[in-house]
Amino acid sequence: MFEQKSLPRKGFCERAIANEPPSFPLSHHPGCARFKAHTFMLGRFHFCIGCYIGYPSAVASIGVGTWLYLENQVSLFILLGIGLSCYFTLFASHTKYSEIRNVKILQKFSIGVGSGFLLIFAFYFFDNPLIIKLLVMFILLIGLLLPVRAIHLRKATKICKSCGMKGIDPGCTE
Repeated sequence: MFEQKSLPRKGFCERAIANEPPSFPLSHHPGCARFKAHTFMLGRFHFCIGCYIGYPSAVASIGVGTWLYLENQVSLFILLGIGLSCYFTLFASHTKYSEIRNVKILQKFSIGVGSGFLLIFAFYFFDNPLIIKLLVMFILLIGLLLPVRAIHLRKATKICKSCGMKGIDPGCTE
């Protein structure tokens, strides 16, 4: 006789996020407490530590590194060495120390600086037409981002798999 319409149910994370102010595009972590170590608050808004520390530090290091190189203050090989050293702090993500907020911030800053210096090296080291230099930088950028994204996915999956709401919450993707 009477059909009962089933309304779509929101998942736990969707409900948590719905009760918070709108987030900015790079605040991609769920509002769940299990991801609290991955974000920081500025006013009422959540920001991803990795995105809001890493990307600006990469952009700033490209500006500073380029200026230092063009002013003959530093060689490309010094930038390469610093860039590799800073970028490879990425592997600290496999330790428990990377969950300490200040360590995480320093690590993300270091990865950004390292990435910026490596991009400068790639741009100025090879004597090719501009389009080739940009293509090499694009490929390098993808190569730098892939391990970061892989580690991010591994950690997020591990957090979600250990969540008590797994299988109970209809909004859970696990």
